[in-house]
Amino acid sequence: MDNSFKTFLQHAMKITLDYLSGLFIFAIFSYPILNLSGDHPGRVVRWASFILFLIVFALIYKDMQEMAIREKRPQYEIYPTPLRGFLLGLTGLVPVWLMQLIVSLIPLKDLDTLQLRILQVISVPVYWISSLLGTSKLLYPTTLLLLAGMAFLGYWAGLKEFYLMKRFYKLIGYTPKVRIRKPRKKTGKGFWGM
Repeated sequence: MDNSFKTFLQHAMKITLDYLSGLFIFAIFSYPILNLSGDHPGRVVRWASFILFLIVFALIYKDMQEMAIREKRPQYEIYPTPLRGFLLGLTGLVPVWLMQLIVSLIPLKDLDTLQLRILQVISVPVYWISSLLGTSKLLYPTTLLLLAGMAFLGYWAGLKEFYLMKRFYKLIGYTPKVRIRKPRKKTGKGFWGM
């Protein structure tokens, strides 16, 4: 691992893959969600979008935390700062922004609703935020800044060794059991038990 631009782009593409995996999850479960919602799918899609947002948040947070833990090791000579996480988030979301920009700039006469639906599909993990704030087409690219902020939080947590689940367990007073592996008994028998 080095501090080259190629490595930076490879790390940023992890965020793009996390986002696309969230879209893939939505594509798999979209038919049952839309089928169960009936004639008014707005509320159900908002809840599904929120759940998908939490999944994408977990993926991005965990990837960035692991990356920061690796990069802060002295043998890599990267000496990262928390701002690097935000820059990784912004760079990783550039392909999504480009897709949204292309869709929103294509002039479609009498197909404004189709254009809006395509934008909503591309930005499904942050659709619930956009639907709360309004229906402007400009809101969809700006809500992706929240995902870059999540990358920043994950990277910062990795640098500062802040473990979210440990803090949550401490907050609710739960101590997970430590599993101790017992060594296997040597019986002197071979593989087949003879």
